[in-house]
Amino acid sequence: MTAGVVEHARAVDRLDARAAGVRSSQPLDPSTWAAMRDDLHRARVNRNLAIGTGVSAAVVIGLGAAFFVLARGRTGSRLALAPWWLSSGAGLTASLRLP
Repeated sequence: MTAGVVEHARAVDRLDARAAGVRSSQPLDPSTWAAMRDDLHRARVNRNLAIGTGVSAAVVIGLGAAFFVLARGRTGSRLALAPWWLSSGAGLTASLRLP
């Protein structure tokens, strides 16, 4: 999420700098127009990336908290954690048995 926010801000700053250097009486040359469109596209993509990762992180944290709250009140071993790793990464699998 942070990367999306930072890259969005950088793209907007580049776009503002290009827009400040353009005179309203002169038409834009094709290279400046293409660069400004590219910066606008990058800003939109990075904003969507930041929003999407923020929403998905909130959902995952909410589900995790709900599972642990449900598992805490139960007797016996209803929660199982199993680590896993591959050459591409590692993780933790949580299994919760609900009544």
